[in-house]
Amino acid sequence: PRLGVEDAVAAAYTVFGIDGRASELPSERDQNFRIDSDAGADDSERFVLKISNAAESEALLDLQQRVLERLRGHVDDFAFPEPVPTVEGDEIGTIERDGRAHAVRMLRWVEGTPLGDARPRSHEMMADLGTLAGALGAALEDFEHAGADRQLKWDLCRAAEEIEQRLPQIADPARRALVERLTDGATARVTKR
Repeated sequence: PRLGVEDAVAAAYTVFGIDGRASELPSERDQNFRIDSDAGADDSERFVLKISNAAESEALLDLQQRVLERLRGHVDDFAFPEPVPTVEGDEIGTIERDGRAHAVRMLRWVEGTPLGDARPRSHEMMADLGTLAGALGAALEDFEHAGADRQLKWDLCRAAEEIEQRLPQIADPARRALVERLTDGATARVTKR
């Protein structure tokens, strides 16, 4: 989606009943905004408004909601975002833009520093990250959901397929030949595993 800050403010209000200011956050497949709401004179709340790509499946969005729910119930000493219901009481709402329907969700903001911005990265911080990764794995060990049964473009086992599919998009024959030469051996090794 390509929504502006004004669109995010309008969506936060019409879908979730939250009046506030918006600022865009980084994202890959969807569009995210931080919403700062002044709930009262001394009280301010922050949220994340997530506007999904129109092609995103309902199963994948539900998977994300269920994973957060599972982690909040199974991983102690770590904050996970909580969903904010729509004005109708649903977890996921919808907005129309450019003739396409986009699912929208809102989560309560969790204070912290993204790992990519954390400096210095101490041994203690890395050990805590390992502990958290283990706790996440344990919490999701027996978790199943239909939305998890999908192919990921980032799966190295699919590298050969992805490269082959995208080679025709490289217009320059010399560059295309270079990619073919550099990836031929690498993709053969990955696909044999």
